[in-house]
Amino acid sequence: LTSEQILSSRLIVGYKPCLLEDVLSVAKKRSSEFNQKKLIVEIKSTASPDLVDKLIQMFKERPSLLNCVGVFMSFKHSIVRDLIARFDATFATKEFASGSLKRKKSMYRPKFMLLCRDMSRCPEMTESKLKDVVKREGCHNFYSSAQTAELRALLKRTKADGVYLQYSPKMLDRDLPSLMKLCKTCVVGCWGSSSRKDPDSCV
Repeated sequence: LTSEQILSSRLIVGYKPCLLEDVLSVAKKRSSEFNQKKLIVEIKSTASPDLVDKLIQMFKERPSLLNCVGVFMSFKHSIVRDLIARFDATFATKEFASGSLKRKKSMYRPKFMLLCRDMSRCPEMTESKLKDVVKREGCHNFYSSAQTAELRALLKRTKADGVYLQYSPKMLDRDLPSLMKLCKTCVVGCWGSSSRKDPDSCV
């Protein structure tokens, strides 16, 4: 959806959905109440092709909002790769224009993470459904915590900071040594599914 389409929509209770800029503006105003906690922003695989450009433009115009973001992540790894490239090219330079000011220091850089699914946790994923996922998201994003070599190669290609892996009981058993090894080389997160009764914590 475009920004105009989002703003013209109505939720069930009649409220309008918020844009990311609105959410970050509220987070900035209330940051002291939450001890400077930061938000995790998931970019959906169906995002419009110009999303990266719009994000970069928003943070160029309102750079302080970036301090409210801890992580950008997506199942569509090409979005993460492109966002990293644009972010570093725009904000890691000596200076950039922000309104009437020119800032000569590099911007705060959030983490960029790749969301991954575990094929063993998706029994409904037939070969045809897998092809649909790859077509929709532009990549193969099924990796288990045991695939450390493949995950490191993926991170090298995209220059991402880490991976969000789908929870599997094997993480606490057979795959634990591989997972611990992976944690020493990058940031690792874990997401679960309430419908599969995954635990809230692996600790």
